[in-house]
Amino acid sequence: MSKTQSNRNRRDLASKPMTVEQIVAIANEDFFDDFYPPKNWFRTAEMMLKQASIYEHENDLQTAYYLLYRHARIILDMLPNHPQANHPQYKQQWAESRNSVTKTLNKLEDLKPRINRRYQRYQEKLAVIEAARKRQANDVEESRGSSKAASSFEEAQDDRFSRMDPSEYSSQAVQLANEKFWGKSSQPTSSTTKTNHKDREDFSSEMRNIGRRLGELSTRQGKGENTKISRANADAHYNYPNVPRPAEDEKQTLGFSSPKPKVREGQAPPSPPHVPSKVPSASPETPPPVPSKRHSASSSPAGTPSTPQPTFSTPCSLESGAPLRTVFLPSDIRSKFLRVSSHNTSRNLETLGILLGTLLRNAFFITHLVIPPQKSTSDTCEMLDEAVLHSFIEDYEKSSGGTDLLILGWIHTHPSQSCFLSSADLHTHVWYQSSLPESIAAVCAPSQPTEYERWGVFRLTDPPGMGLVRSCKRTGLFHPHEGVGNDGIFTDAAGNWPAGHVIEHKNLEFEVADLRSDA
Repeated sequence: MSKTQSNRNRRDLASKPMTVEQIVAIANEDFFDDFYPPKNWFRTAEMMLKQASIYEHENDLQTAYYLLYRHARIILDMLPNHPQANHPQYKQQWAESRNSVTKTLNKLEDLKPRINRRYQRYQEKLAVIEAARKRQANDVEESRGSSKAASSFEEAQDDRFSRMDPSEYSSQAVQLANEKFWGKSSQPTSSTTKTNHKDREDFSSEMRNIGRRLGELSTRQGKGENTKISRANADAHYNYPNVPRPAEDEKQTLGFSSPKPKVREGQAPPSPPHVPSKVPSASPETPPPVPSKRHSASSSPAGTPSTPQPTFSTPCSLESGAPLRTVFLPSDIRSKFLRVSSHNTSRNLETLGILLGTLLRNAFFITHLVIPPQKSTSDTCEMLDEAVLHSFIEDYEKSSGGTDLLILGWIHTHPSQSCFLSSADLHTHVWYQSSLPESIAAVCAPSQPTEYERWGVFRLTDPPGMGLVRSCKRTGLFHPHEGVGNDGIFTDAAGNWPAGHVIEHKNLEFEVADLRSDA
């Protein structure tokens, strides 16, 4: 299978019904590299479980199956052959992973008939459409055929996802995220405007109806253009028209306002954040815990919708063409981070922060900035104890009632240098991006003269960046990479949409947690 075909199949995964066999064929594409140590693959497998749980809860069973299948492959087929697989330090992670993969296999068996039934129903509706086309072509029962085709068209649309452009609907996306993550008893520490109860109810109703309304718009367009559909696309891979972007009057019908341009400059400085009490440091010998809440349930999670919910499309992609999901980043996270890191900056020391968030409707939202225990120099910063970070994640997931936190990237300062990724930064970020392609590396360079030069959000190119850094055996803070300069190894992730997959938004709420013992 060519890379182009592979990337097209991955986009189809979340856009039209497929058989389990088709999903498995996509999931079997090579993605394992024993260059990464086992701890990274255990982390990747855990993140796949979390994402699969969320996708299943939103009734995107195909993507859930894809991620669960890959999780099983990592634990059963790939990690056992890793050169470092039998190292004693991974003994507990192996025990936890073997337990989780048993539940994963049960879940795969549970999802299989549900996925195949949806595909069969989809094919039956396509068959009705094709039969109507044939009758129309022969001028037989044209009126009845048109009516039946239109009805089946509407029903078949229900089996597909309504896809919303994340840039056009960014304000609605952020409002949805704020309602889900902060519309509960626990409130964020950042000083942002809260959505009142009535607004949350109105917006919940709006989001429940958006799939039906977008489907109606698409159906009306199909009826208005021509009730006779060409036979040229009447095979089993027939693609319905994409849901059109509504015109201004239709947006008012949906309750959506016109999209506002993204604001990156000139915003009023926010007030200093209230830093929550730090989490007690775990023992360095304590291994990172693996959450096991609802990821492995043998039945559908409570509240799972019966039909796919409207999700955000993936107009962004890697250089290979593989789709990238959108990452929503709070605009004022940089100013909050600079305040937290000001003491180190005054001493010309870097500061490290971890960006946590979760997945909602096929997009990521950064909801937490965590400052872990670390050691720093003027050119480097390094986390000292990962167990403290993982304890924070597990504690939050337990207290929040089931909201999964994913590591979506990292942020650090360059106290006296410009805004870029050094060679050391590139080698750090390859670990993040190997676990999650959408992971980002944000840099604050407070000594630079302009706002534009003081802030950057980056990712490694793929290709060539990921491969070059992964194969690089050199050490040191600043060293060249064979065949291409550093400018070709990483790229801006937050500009020139959809070239960059990150959308900064001033209304996205988040929390700051400083876990340093001296904070």
